[in-house]
Amino acid sequence: MAESPPRVTRDDLVQVEHALYSDMLDERRRANAKSADLLALDHLGQSSSEDVVCFSETVPGADVDAVLLALAELIADLDVSALKGATPTNPVTWATVSVGDEQRRVPSYATVELPESVAGFPLLLRTWPVKGQLAQYLQIFARRDDEIEAEKFLPALVADARSGRSPYRMRVVESTAGRAGLGLRVVPTPTETREGLVFPDPVWQAVTRNVDRMFERMDRLVEAGLGGNRGLLLAGPPGTGKTALCRALAREYEGRATVVIVSAGVGSYLLGQLYERLNELAPALVLVEDLDLMVGDRETGVFPGLVEFLTVLDGLMTRHSGVVTIATTNDPDAIDDAVTRAARFDQVVPIPLPDEPARAAILHLYLARLEHAADVAALARASKGLTGADLREVVRAAVLDAEHDVLDHETLLATVRQRRPDDAPRVGLNRRDR
Repeated sequence: MAESPPRVTRDDLVQVEHALYSDMLDERRRANAKSADLLALDHLGQSSSEDVVCFSETVPGADVDAVLLALAELIADLDVSALKGATPTNPVTWATVSVGDEQRRVPSYATVELPESVAGFPLLLRTWPVKGQLAQYLQIFARRDDEIEAEKFLPALVADARSGRSPYRMRVVESTAGRAGLGLRVVPTPTETREGLVFPDPVWQAVTRNVDRMFERMDRLVEAGLGGNRGLLLAGPPGTGKTALCRALAREYEGRATVVIVSAGVGSYLLGQLYERLNELAPALVLVEDLDLMVGDRETGVFPGLVEFLTVLDGLMTRHSGVVTIATTNDPDAIDDAVTRAARFDQVVPIPLPDEPARAAILHLYLARLEHAADVAALARASKGLTGADLREVVRAAVLDAEHDVLDHETLLATVRQRRPDDAPRVGLNRRDR
């Protein structure tokens, strides 16, 4: 009896399909590499690949936008014929990079024939995103005779993009944490101003001393060997205006310093990378919210970012200089004492609940552009225990509850009573109102 042929299973078919697909990809890669070699030989005027050298660089996520913007500037004046796709079968692929409110067009997948006028010798440059990562791959081909200088080209391009041409320098930047590590992006300028904030004099004196004068006299301190960094910790209950003060300073120092808003992920795991970058972006103002949630306390056994935070602020990990760090906390007692000693945070500034004159000033600010018949002094007396964020919500709620366009005193007083801590539970606050 003849043997029946072996049964072909689904797994067998999958393996064959995978092998064919892998062969196809390998062939495509070989074709692309061969095409790049041929383009390089043609552009560089060489007859053999032995006369050509190749260098490459992988740009990490935090530098991708800066490097792509530098490339866009590099090729801005080139003839369109100098730009080709990353492979001969594909066109140039462009991306956009946000710089504040501005969108700029940058090459994402491209091959560029750089003439001798750009680097002093001809180059063929290729770039494409690294698959599955927030990173960009750069590759250049040059004549072997130009090998020594060509080897410096990509590191110099990246270094220049990270410092002098960086899109982040002297702007308001948010730091992010992702699979590829540290990320940076320019964000719109905050709208808060000092004029719209009400704090007791000691708070403003601390800001003047630790922020304004620090930036003014930073060079003198560095020259005298007294250090170019400073830390300020704002401590107070939620809603007392800590975040608003940070945002007002961000607005004020944009253009004078690089302002970096630290996200929770970066604060817990990537502070070392961030402060390392600040060596190229200084002078810098770093804003860290909710420090107590980030660093914790040794006695509780919960301190996810404590060790890194301490070594970063000491400069042991980064040797950074020219950085003023402002952090906020709702619970200073939850922070390890080692975080707040000199050379880490030089001054802890209490942000108290507003007293009666401060509450009156805050109410005047929020009512300034509304028609009203309020007795502000009476409202300030009645609102003992309320924060600035509470008073903002008092006015907002009154606008929603009022029967007429002109806010009457009784409606405002009713909303005050609804939010007083002795009359009703406190309503949760948004982070931005702290």
